Formats: sequence, structure tokens, C-alpha cells
Amino acid sequence: MNTRVKIYVLTCEYNEYDQYGEYFRKVYGSLPTQEQLTADGCNVPISHLLNEKEGGRIDDEYMWWYLRQEDVIVDPTDQVRETSYLKVKDELQVEIDRLKIDHDLLVNALVDLAAVARRYLPDYDEHPEIQKKADAAIDASMRTME
Repeated sequence: MNTRVKIYVLTCEYNEYDQYGEYFRKVYGSLPTQEQLTADGCNVPISHLLNEKEGGRIDDEYMWWYLRQEDVIVDPTDQVRETSYLKVKDELQVEIDRLKIDHDLLVNALVDLAAVARRYLPDYDEHPEIQKKADAAIDASMRTME
């Protein structure tokens, strides 16, 4: 079942040549305080803002502010989807962290193997393909450390 929620939408207009109507500034879940409005750039008294006829213009200012109450219909299944999304996101982050650890272990093992190959493989200098792979493993380990 859908739920109705009241929100407050803060918009503004400028008296300038390239004005294109009202600009969205912020949405509040409840009636904002004067401190919240001031923090968001609106210095007009809230009582003046709620008067839709005049809006939030004081004296000769070039800017008008509006605070309008809107009814929004909220679908509770959206909250369930968001909760599921956040759970999956957390699980993926755990898996990413595990893979990073596995990657680091693998790269370090390859670096160790390259060191052993350099020392004990007969005619190591005559195998450029092995040298390239060993160098790539060492480069990867250096990037992992950064």
C-alpha cells in the first residue's frame, strides 16, 4: 500500500537576462527551520516564503525564493529494494576486499617464483619470454604496494 508523505521544496528565481524559470535548491522531509534555510543560502524569513503569492522576495532583491509543500506518494516496496541493494552492495564490497587480498598473495608468490627462476633456472638469460613474465609480476607487485 502506498503512503502519502509531505515534503517541502525550496526553489529560487533570479532577475537576470538569462533567467530560465525556477531553479531547484533543496527538498526537506519536514518544514525547515530558519537556520536550515539560511545554511542553504536563503535569508528570507520562513513566514514570507510560505506566502505563495509573494514568494520570498524582500525589497529590491534580484532573487525570489519559494518554499512549497508537496504531497508525494511513496511505494514501500522501494524501501525493500533499497535495503536489498545495500545488502548486496555490502556483500560485494566484502568479496572485493577478499579478492584484493588473494590478488596480493598471488602476485607476491609470482615474484618469489621469478626470483627462484632467476637464480636456479639454467640459461635464464636465454629465455626472454620468462624474463618478461617475471618482470610483469614484479611490476604488478610494485603497483600493489603503492
